[in-house]
Amino acid sequence: MSTVTALPMPPPRLALLAELSQPSSPLWIQHTTRQVTSIFQAYTAVTQLPPPATTSFTSPPSLSRSPTPSCATLPPLIPFVQYLVSVCQITNASLLYATVYTRRLHARLPAGALSKPGAVHRIFVGALLLAHKYVEDAATLTPRKIANTLMRWPALSSAWSRIALGGPATRQALWWAYPAEIARIERAFLKLMDFQLYVSEEDMAEFLPEES
Repeated sequence: MSTVTALPMPPPRLALLAELSQPSSPLWIQHTTRQVTSIFQAYTAVTQLPPPATTSFTSPPSLSRSPTPSCATLPPLIPFVQYLVSVCQITNASLLYATVYTRRLHARLPAGALSKPGAVHRIFVGALLLAHKYVEDAATLTPRKIANTLMRWPALSSAWSRIALGGPATRQALWWAYPAEIARIERAFLKLMDFQLYVSEEDMAEFLPEES
């Protein structure tokens, strides 16, 4: 008489990988925020730069004579990441790939790169756009959607409402409101990555949430 052998349950790590196709959950958003901020904090410690949370966002020399604000209008990185990811409703896989891309790029940055106003925010936006386009069959996250999303955020829309549209200085300082500027950031990120967007299982394993 033959017996039926029950198939083994998938190990916890495989079950976790199955979550990647799901819409981003609060757990994954929180995990991504911790991972991304820790990457930047580790990098700034190596290059002797202050961490993003305490960076003084002053205008670079090219903007010093402009009456427009610098990236001081940007909120700290943690609420920025949480808001953007929550509202854009992307998958856990996109979050994971964005984290991997952020780590890859930070290793290629020259010393002092993160001291520029809003640099960490730009890097995450570029990573998120590329990750979404690489992972999703039908990419819905675009530079225009990111700009529209950030423009609706009270933390940024209040600053925008006090500023008249200006020239290049305004566009650079308020890059988050201009789809063309966000697209430029995406292209620059891709070039710095040497167009290498493949992520191995080993790369993913480093940034997966801890097993409960």
